[in-house]
Amino acid sequence: MSGDASGAGAGDQQNRSGGGDQPVAVTEASVNEQINKALTSRFKTFEEKQTKTLEGLFTRHSESFGATLDAKLEAIKPAAPVQVDKQDPTQSPEYRAQQKQIDDLHKTVKQAQTEKAAERQKARTITLRQNVKAALEAAGVTHPHAAGILIDSLKLVDFADESSDNVIFRKKGTDETDLLETGLSEWLKSAEGKLYVPASGASGSGERPAGSGGIPPRFSQPANGSPASSQDIVSGLLGLSRG
Repeated sequence: MSGDASGAGAGDQQNRSGGGDQPVAVTEASVNEQINKALTSRFKTFEEKQTKTLEGLFTRHSESFGATLDAKLEAIKPAAPVQVDKQDPTQSPEYRAQQKQIDDLHKTVKQAQTEKAAERQKARTITLRQNVKAALEAAGVTHPHAAGILIDSLKLVDFADESSDNVIFRKKGTDETDLLETGLSEWLKSAEGKLYVPASGASGSGERPAGSGGIPPRFSQPANGSPASSQDIVSGLLGLSRG
C-alpha cells in the first residue's frame, strides 16, 4: 500500500513538472510572471469593455448634445436680411415719365389760372371805367379824361375789394368811402371837380365860361381841331399855358 502511495506521489510530481523526464523548478519569478500574465489579460479585457462602454456613452451624449446645440443656435440665429431693391424708384423711366406728366399738368392748370385771373382783372377794369363814365355822364361831365383821372391818377374810384363788384368813391385825404354817385357828386362841387363841369348855358352863366365840348378852357382843343395832348392836359392842371 505504501508502494502505491509512493507511486502516485511520484506520478503527481512528474505531471507537475511537465511529464518529462526532467523536473521543472517552480520559482518565485515564474509564479509572478504567471500572475502578471493573468492580471494583464483580465485587465485588458476589462479595459476594452470599459472603453467600449464609454465610447457608446460619449457617442450618444455627443449626438444628443449636438442636436440640442443646433436647436438652440437655430433659435437665436438672426433672421435673414430682407432683400431690398437698391435701385432708386424715382430714377426709373416709368416714374420720370409719370412725374413729367404731373408737372406738365400743374403748369397747364397754373397757366389757365393766371390767364383766367388776367381776363377777370381786365373785365373788372373795363366794368369800372364804364360805371365811372356812366356816373360822370349822368352828372353832365363829358370830359374824355375825367374817368381815367379819377381812377388812375387820383385813385379815388375803385371796387370795394377784390371779390366785390360794388364801386366806391374814396374821400380825398381820408379813409372814408361813399357810394360812387354820392362821392362823385360831392367831388364835382370841389374846386378840383369844377374843372370838369361843363358850362351851364350859351350865355356864359354857370360855374365857368363855356369851353369846347365841356372841356375846361385850359384843356380846350387846339385851334387846328386836333385832340388835346397829354402835355396839354398836365399843363392845364398845373395852370400853365403853352405859347
